[in-house]
Amino acid sequence: MLKTTDIASWALSQRPTGNKKIYNLAKMALLDYIAVVSLGQKEPAYHSLKQAFTSTDSGTKALKLGFAAHLLDLDDMQDDLRGHPGAVIFSSIFALNDSVTIDEVLDAYVIGLEIAARIGDLVNPNLYETGHHASSHLGQIGAAVALSYLRHDNEVMMAKVIGLAITAAQGALFQFGSDVKSFHIGLSARAAIDAIMFTKTDLTGQLNGLFVEKSIIDQYHALDTIELENWFQAFGKSWKIEKLWFKQYPFCSAAYRAVDALLTIKRNHHLTRDDVVGMTVSFGIGRDAALRYKRPKTGIEGRFSIEYILWQTLNDMSPLSRSPYQLEVLSQPPRDFITRVYETQKATNLSSEVSLTLTNGQQLSARIFDPVGSPKNPLVLTQVLEKLVLSFSKTQVQHMLDDLQQNNWHDLKQFVVI
Repeated sequence: MLKTTDIASWALSQRPTGNKKIYNLAKMALLDYIAVVSLGQKEPAYHSLKQAFTSTDSGTKALKLGFAAHLLDLDDMQDDLRGHPGAVIFSSIFALNDSVTIDEVLDAYVIGLEIAARIGDLVNPNLYETGHHASSHLGQIGAAVALSYLRHDNEVMMAKVIGLAITAAQGALFQFGSDVKSFHIGLSARAAIDAIMFTKTDLTGQLNGLFVEKSIIDQYHALDTIELENWFQAFGKSWKIEKLWFKQYPFCSAAYRAVDALLTIKRNHHLTRDDVVGMTVSFGIGRDAALRYKRPKTGIEGRFSIEYILWQTLNDMSPLSRSPYQLEVLSQPPRDFITRVYETQKATNLSSEVSLTLTNGQQLSARIFDPVGSPKNPLVLTQVLEKLVLSFSKTQVQHMLDDLQQNNWHDLKQFVVI
């Protein structure tokens, strides 16, 4: 039977960014994190939180960074995790670590993401569909692994850290559409630091938190010995960071396929809102779980409403615009104008189709498998840098790239202000 120390031993032995492709993806993830946390810190909600949490300890720093990084829902996303790893993992790293190199940070991020997403392979969709915020539950484990890796722990210490991270798992889907969703991420980044701090004591903790009865895998999957061995053998064969999304639109990624489908129809047929009398949008069963609002009351809820998002897009609001997702809803579709339908799809072949009914009775449709920002239709480095220049000058962005080239964590860290 597998033990958590086996997972820890594997993690501590890895140097994934020796692979150039993995290094480049991790570098983009780090730059993307700096972009989204700086954008989040411009929001009124961040300033409100900052006034309430005034401590300067590392845990509170992680809490504020995690909150800011997720506030606009522009942070990186990974399908197997069914959530946002960078906001948790990088927030805990930036809050706690000084005497490291960028290369070590990138390795730690890739490994933390790998462990979190591999656990996601087992526990999703059950974890997600029973009402838990996977970004915080699994991201917290990934962040704890990353911090333990950077501390150069042995496998026993890392196993203890993992057990603590599982114990402190938190976050519920019913908070989606409120600022508490971003607070989940901050709490999880702080909890990862708490796990590290706890292991500096001589207090005891469970060393097999992954593979004991009633732990996360047992609750949402099964402790099947043969299957778990096969699962473990796949670690690092292809890295989970290769399935990372870099987000361009400031709303839930579950809406991305449908939005790109609607944009395709509009682009090909030069439609206006007045040409359309109805719309249907399809999802694989359960793949719209995060899109929980059909009649959102606020713009924040609108980030999790396919009806609201498509209505804004149909009305020529750019998907890149952040303004519809502020406090007040700007406009709502007429009731029943947009209908959701469900179709059976294999998890490896997800898509969404949008169909429009026009005033002349004609029907137009488009189906998207790989939306903008997804692994098979990725953003490139220059597009990530465009997110950075929303907050930084071109000179500052060039300094960041120079710091990356020189492996200078101390100088790069100065661009993340808490």
